[in-house]
Amino acid sequence: MVLDTVSELLDLPNLRVIAVGLTPDHLTITASSEVMSAACPLCHTLSHRVHSHYERTVLDLNWGTRTVTLVLVVRRFFCEMKTCLRQIFTERLPEAVASYARRTNRLRDELEALAFELGGEAGTRVAHRLRYGLSSADSLLRLIRRAPVTVPPTPRCLGVDDWALKKGHTYA
Repeated sequence: MVLDTVSELLDLPNLRVIAVGLTPDHLTITASSEVMSAACPLCHTLSHRVHSHYERTVLDLNWGTRTVTLVLVVRRFFCEMKTCLRQIFTERLPEAVASYARRTNRLRDELEALAFELGGEAGTRVAHRLRYGLSSADSLLRLIRRAPVTVPPTPRCLGVDDWALKKGHTYA
């Protein structure tokens, strides 16, 4: 009952909360995937055969004054395709956390917005105040560099300013 409520509050799709640990300044949530199968990242074949599992620790957004750590129980699967180069693969949780990431997508989005608004040093000071677990200004600048480049829309109207210096005639 309580774990189901925490799962709803966590609002991460396809994750089921297994355990919750609470201290005065820290919250540890252990969760696992609800999906029973996973697709191989190379050949995209669906697999149901579990090889093993391991725990992956990532930071999440804070709840009040408590920092939140997600301990994700992630499974390894056997690839069902015999000709696939990857015989064992790990299930992906793209809705919650990117591959190899140490922060959830939600926390990364917040830090990215902070980086674009405040930059490196000022953003780091605010992130420390918000207890986002950020170590340096370089981390924020790396988030800016990794952000996808948005293509601005094509303008409908274009104004051209003329400026010239020609043989003694100046006009602007």
